[in-house]
Amino acid sequence: MPFEASHAQSPEAPQGAQRPRRHHRHHRPALTLGVFRHDGEWKIYSSFERAVAYPNRDLAVQVAETRALEAARRGVRVELFIQDENGELRQAALELR
Repeated sequence: MPFEASHAQSPEAPQGAQRPRRHHRHHRPALTLGVFRHDGEWKIYSSFERAVAYPNRDLAVQVAETRALEAARRGVRVELFIQDENGELRQAALELR
C-alpha cells in the first residue's frame, strides 16, 4: 500500500507559519487490492478483509481485476497492484468498458 509522507515546512515559509491542510480523503482510493505471492501461494490482499489464496496467479489476477472493475463501475476509487512472476510490482490500469 502507498505510504503517506508528512508535510514538511518549506524553507521559504516564515517560522511559525502553517501550511494549509490538504484534504486527501477525496483523492485516496476507497479500495486497494494487491495480488502477491506469499508462502508459495498467490493471494489477493485488501485492507478490508483477510487475504484469500488462489491455486495460481492467473486466477488470482482475474478475480482481483473483476472486483476492481465492479467497484470502479459503481464509482468507487480503486487501486490494483499486481506482482509479476519475477517479483516486480506494477499498478494495473483499469479499463472500464
